[in-house]
Amino acid sequence: MSKIGFRFMSWNLKDFGTYDYSATMEIIAQTVIENQVDVLMIMEVVVNRSAKRLRISSTPPTDLGSAALLQLYGLLQEKDPGGNWDQYYTKNSCANQTRDAYALFFRTSPHGEPPEGAVLPDIIEIHNEFKIYRYTTDLGQPRFEGGRRPAGCNLKFSSNAAEPSVENAILMNFHALAEKSSLSAIKRSVGDCIEVANAQAEIQGTGAVIVSGDFNVNYKGNEDWYGSFGYHVAITTNGGSSLLAAPDFDSPNVVLAGNAFDNFLYSDDLICADQRVISVIEAIMEGDETLESAYLRYYPTHKVSDSKKAAGVSDHLPIVGDFIFNSAGPSQ
Repeated sequence: MSKIGFRFMSWNLKDFGTYDYSATMEIIAQTVIENQVDVLMIMEVVVNRSAKRLRISSTPPTDLGSAALLQLYGLLQEKDPGGNWDQYYTKNSCANQTRDAYALFFRTSPHGEPPEGAVLPDIIEIHNEFKIYRYTTDLGQPRFEGGRRPAGCNLKFSSNAAEPSVENAILMNFHALAEKSSLSAIKRSVGDCIEVANAQAEIQGTGAVIVSGDFNVNYKGNEDWYGSFGYHVAITTNGGSSLLAAPDFDSPNVVLAGNAFDNFLYSDDLICADQRVISVIEAIMEGDETLESAYLRYYPTHKVSDSKKAAGVSDHLPIVGDFIFNSAGPSQ
């Protein structure tokens, strides 16, 4: 019998909640639906914060952040009612920043084309709380230079057409940061995240783990480092994910994105059948619209203030990966 497979999208949505989404939220929802995404994790959800001594905020997202999440959830339900979407968010910041919460959306009833050689789950359920992971064990807490920590949860995937019929996976999202943006410190922060992932796999008794996100380390030139954690690396080889601030639109071969910051790391209990950057900007071009015009609709080029909210989507493109369970027996 076939194994269970699913499609996972990770998207750094810049300062999610602070922009005017009247003309752009449709782009986000349509990108998710058109790419038949089963699980979506979002970084940079804007929340309140406590600035005292780098204390992690315990306050819920601001009205802006929660309103944007609700708007996206409504559009996903409207455009894909058969998916029966579910939504969660961490409700607090993972650091001393206003934009460091995470959100999770998933189809409880996946449908469409499964990854090649797999079957889609009949149902996806959340197995435990979607939350910020701060600790490796009850006694240890990594330094996490720069303050940001990952978020994640354990999802349960079930299919009567698969063997085994039930699988569990820990899915995590991480937006790496370090003080003064030191590359060596950022790398140590990603290493801390992997420590947490390993600890959660042991604590939860789940071998299938995917760590996704914006690691702020370009894969090009850091291949050995990416391969040093004992995880497989699903590199989005069809281009970078971090958009350039000023592309050369006069060039015959315009390059919109530079660094390959956004990637997937996954454990032996999974196979990655495909991974790629989604070319959203080309996809949203209308009629005779130029690439530059579509880029300016997508890339938030204006400063956001309380009095005037600029339009825009993000300075990153989303990435997707098709994952298939590779375990010998049912997860615990």
